[in-house]
Amino acid sequence: MVGLSMEEMSLPVLFEQARKIHQAASDSSVDQDALTKGCELLSKCEEMIGKLGLFSANETKDDISTAKLKYLLVPYYLGELTEKMEKIARDDMIQVLKASQAKLKLEKAEVQYLLQARRTLKPTVT
Repeated sequence: MVGLSMEEMSLPVLFEQARKIHQAASDSSVDQDALTKGCELLSKCEEMIGKLGLFSANETKDDISTAKLKYLLVPYYLGELTEKMEKIARDDMIQVLKASQAKLKLEKAEVQYLLQARRTLKPTVT
C-alpha cells in the first residue's frame, strides 16, 4: 500500500490505517501529524461510506452485515481524534469542539435509532 494516495485506497484499507492511529492515540501519546493523518483518513472514510450507501435509515441492526459494523465507529473515532488535537488556534477551538461533539452525538443517535428500529419491528413467523 506504500505510495497510494487516499483517493486510491479502498475503504477497508483507509479504515484500518485510521483504526491503528486511533488505537495508538488511545494507548499512548502520538504526534500531531499522526492525529491529523487519522482525522484525514476518517473523513475520507465518512465520504466513502456516504457515496457507497453502506447504511440506510430503514435498516435494522440485523440488516447490517457483520463486515460493515465496524464502519459505524468512524464518527466516534473521528470525534475522539479531533479532541486530542493540540495545535489548534484559539479561534478554531470552539469550532473543533462543536464538530467533535456533533460526531459523538451522531454516533450515539445512529446506535439509538438502530436499536429503536429493532424494537419496533416484530419478527414474522413463517
